[in-house]
Amino acid sequence: MGRRVTRSLTALWALHPELRAKEELQAREERFEKLEAQFKKRRKRPAEEIEQEEGEEKDEENQKKQPGLETPKKQKDFDKQKEELEKREAACVAKESVIQAQEAAQKKLAAEQSAKEAAQLAKEAELQSLEQRLKEKEQSLAKSQPAPTQLVTLAAGSVMLDKLSTGSLRYLEIQEAIFSTKGRGFSKKSKTITAIYVYSEAMSGTAINTCMTNFANYVGAGSIATEYRFHGTVSACATFSTTPPPPAHSALSPCRAETCSLCSILRRGFLAARIRTGSFLKFGHGFYTAKNSWLADGYVSPHGGGTHRALIVCKVAIGNVQHLRPGSSEHSRRSPDRGYDSVCGLRKSGSETVVYREDAIIPVGVVVYT
Repeated sequence: MGRRVTRSLTALWALHPELRAKEELQAREERFEKLEAQFKKRRKRPAEEIEQEEGEEKDEENQKKQPGLETPKKQKDFDKQKEELEKREAACVAKESVIQAQEAAQKKLAAEQSAKEAAQLAKEAELQSLEQRLKEKEQSLAKSQPAPTQLVTLAAGSVMLDKLSTGSLRYLEIQEAIFSTKGRGFSKKSKTITAIYVYSEAMSGTAINTCMTNFANYVGAGSIATEYRFHGTVSACATFSTTPPPPAHSALSPCRAETCSLCSILRRGFLAARIRTGSFLKFGHGFYTAKNSWLADGYVSPHGGGTHRALIVCKVAIGNVQHLRPGSSEHSRRSPDRGYDSVCGLRKSGSETVVYREDAIIPVGVVVYT
């Protein structure tokens, strides 16, 4: 029955448009009154509150357009955070570039080190191969060399020096010392080695053999380091100033003239009693030698203006070296200072090695050159 009443009222409402228009007008009046009340209320409020309210309404509209950004302050915070993240990202990229550059540099350094090691190994292998070839060549020369037609019979107490073959290891060792660029040695273009002589093994009962024994005892007792040095002096005979062809020149014996300093040293070694005196001894009363072959050559005086010159090759026990410069107080020196074994005299013309003991130096041979 209720449904019937509702339907009847609906039909009645449709049949009375004037009643419907009246109700709509009344609703509009109510809305107008409500808006008017709100307007009056807003007129009484301060302008700041109105602006704040309008701002909030705009924020609500912006929020609807951009979800998650409720206010301009949050927008500003968001932008700032985004900027910081971008900066951190750029810093990370820069650090990564630096790390990559460092890794590349380390790889390059490792490659260079490997190349150096490989080159060093190659040099060592080449040196071993060269030594092996030299040994084979020396053995071959020894087998193929005919026996000398003139045999030298060594009398008791005589000193002989044998000529080294150009392919022997000892010849090459002395040759390297003579032409050493580190020691400012001879130039191969300016000097030519004619022959190198060293002591024969059979020299028992000779003065030079005694010198060698004393030298070995002195060096061995304190494990003192030794090095090749050169000594130039006066020659008063033609033993080493002429070069007759082999086999007559395969061995030589020093002369016995006391005025021949070269042969005297080769026969008896370096003697303190034969050291000359004078102002030229810048570092005292000792035995002077030079690492520089060209410097020692300045003291060589061949016999009779001969074409060939002779330079004594020495072994010197340098040990702990004291470096000195020339001075008036050094002329009377008889030994290095305590704790030193030798003196290195620093001069404008070059450095000289000076020892003050007879058993600290021995001759080992002679280089004949032009």
